[in-house]
Amino acid sequence: MGDEKRDKKGLDALKKIAEQQSATKTTDTTNTEKSESDWENASIQGWFKVKKRNLCYDGVFYPETAEITIRGALTPEIREWSKMDTDNEFDIVENFNSLLKSCCKVTGGSWKDILEVDRYKLVLMIQELTFIENPNLPKISFNCFSCDEKNEEPLNQSMIVEKEYDEEFLNKYLNTERGVLEINTKNYGVINYAPASIGATLIIMDMLKKEKPAFVKKYKQVISTLGRFLTNWKFLKVKQVKDKVIEWNAYDEKQLAMYESLRAKLDLNIEEKAIVNCKKCEEPNHTAVFPDGGLKQLFLRIEEADDEFV
Repeated sequence: MGDEKRDKKGLDALKKIAEQQSATKTTDTTNTEKSESDWENASIQGWFKVKKRNLCYDGVFYPETAEITIRGALTPEIREWSKMDTDNEFDIVENFNSLLKSCCKVTGGSWKDILEVDRYKLVLMIQELTFIENPNLPKISFNCFSCDEKNEEPLNQSMIVEKEYDEEFLNKYLNTERGVLEINTKNYGVINYAPASIGATLIIMDMLKKEKPAFVKKYKQVISTLGRFLTNWKFLKVKQVKDKVIEWNAYDEKQLAMYESLRAKLDLNIEEKAIVNCKKCEEPNHTAVFPDGGLKQLFLRIEEADDEFV
């Protein structure tokens, strides 16, 4: 099927889901089916607007005017994904970024404005759109620790494990117009904070490629924290990032402790795990890991391919 034909059928499928949900008067916000109102079709070519509430931190770290749209992956993009080396962390990151570059748009910015923590969710949304007519979600399985029932559930973005953060602290300092925390301090002025974007991480990686291992080892702790404070990364050059690393390393103990405290309050880690409930006894909060094949199975059903062997 051609990509344009698939886009039209994808929209028709979304409308059908929306009609079904309307008929049943569904109000459960955890429902994993995406109605047309959730995707908000942005163009006839198959681009759909993502509601920020479906992203990490409810999307507050994007400017008010920013809109994120996504489309399903095309055959060449799926082919590239299939080449991923899941034992190589850098290759995994590159594949995520490559897919987002092709399948994601941000008004007034670029795919590099996407937060690192949102990559998993957005890639899972792209996967849903890619196979919207014939859901191809990899399944996760677990045995209930209460009734021992074997469960099998299709993986979706609402199951992704997120570490809790200090929401009260976030709301106190959030500048909703900029999508940045402006934190007033007694002795260090105003600190701008936002979870690391893909762009901030990429410019740090560019700097590391030019440095010797001894530099990376010496400033490892600073480098791991810096991305959250490069809210102006678009205006920085690689040398300026290096200068910031060296500057940070000279901060006094109290100031460094303050930055670590911000990490502890606000970091939201995403893991290759999912939280699900038992279908039989409804026992909540089972942790299930990704299926065999891991990330590759988001676009390639490796387990189903085994049926072809005779």
